[in-house]
Amino acid sequence: YARYDQSGEMMLANLTEGIDTVLTLYQNQLKKGVDLKRNYTELPLVLCYPDELNQV
Repeated sequence: YARYDQSGEMMLANLTEGIDTVLTLYQNQLKKGVDLKRNYTELPLVLCYPDELNQV
């Protein structure tokens, strides 16, 4: 997964959506028998570079 925000500007991002996006991309790499439980709390939007954050 290597896509960067071309605008170069920070923007408000939903961290929960970012986590779900990354998990979807790596879904096939998760081993069978792994039980992934998502238990998110409501978080405020964060000012960041979303594409770079998803790289982490």
